[in-house]
Amino acid sequence: MTAEAMLKPNLTLIILSSICLLSCGKKGDSWSYAISPGAYSLAGPFCVSTGKSPAYDSVAKSINLFDFNGIKKHELRFEETGLYRIIANDTCTMAVKHTVQENKNNIFALQLARSFVFEPAGCSLQVVIGTTSYNVSSESTSVLQDSTTQGSDLLFEMTQVAPNLEMTSANRDEINDVWAEYGCASPDRIKWILSTINPG
Repeated sequence: MTAEAMLKPNLTLIILSSICLLSCGKKGDSWSYAISPGAYSLAGPFCVSTGKSPAYDSVAKSINLFDFNGIKKHELRFEETGLYRIIANDTCTMAVKHTVQENKNNIFALQLARSFVFEPAGCSLQVVIGTTSYNVSSESTSVLQDSTTQGSDLLFEMTQVAPNLEMTSANRDEINDVWAEYGCASPDRIKWILSTINPG
């Protein structure tokens, strides 16, 4: 599957996934985690050219980037059973379990397969396009339903910008040109900012 196809509005762009901590490198290899195990607050996505959120023209594109309105919490948590994305507003929490494809040196990539849990069951998140608000849930779109799709998604480059981490889409022409479909410039890149959540 091409990078461009993965970014099309009718397909899902997965940002993060669960990690197999022992499979990122062979014992004795010299490498480091792109994203160290822990808990992070996630801000974004932002168009690199403007530092602002994409100007979406469809609900599907916003969902593809897990970009919802009225969010009180967007976290990534590496746990023994995998990596979880937690997105919550005042009335709904969505937990997404992902699988990591690569988490080595400065490269982070995800697998396409993932699973969802909504609490309370049947609750929804919101997407605003223009002046219209849409309720989205596992019942309203297949993008927010469990998937066993094979393969890996987009590559991200991780950069330490103290005290945070920046996760930016790989700098490749075929990918950079696609972000115009999401309301960024052409060409452009998309990024998220990860801030460590201290335990306790």
